[in-house]
Amino acid sequence: MALYEPLSGEKMWIKQIKVPIEKHEYHYYVCAEVMTYVNFVGLKVAKPKIIKMDILKQSDFKPRTLAKVLETVYVSRLDQFSKYFDPREIANVIKDAKKVRRLKRY
Repeated sequence: MALYEPLSGEKMWIKQIKVPIEKHEYHYYVCAEVMTYVNFVGLKVAKPKIIKMDILKQSDFKPRTLAKVLETVYVSRLDQFSKYFDPREIANVIKDAKKVRRLKRY
């Protein structure tokens, strides 16, 4: 996160919030079309071959899992942000920005 002085574009305040990497399981179902080669007697000639695979969209739980992860990360990072964003510190940044503006005019 960074605050810039709008006229000069100079960085006045920088804070970093690390977002942890979280791993969560999700499930999905696959529909596979299989081709089997059979001779005229009815015996299988070769191993079955998968010719097409599709993930069944109505059974893919990735979006729900992602939403759950983002919700937990968002709440924890917002809490951390409220600790970093101290109004007194920002008041000092505003004073410094006014100094920068005065210096950049001349």
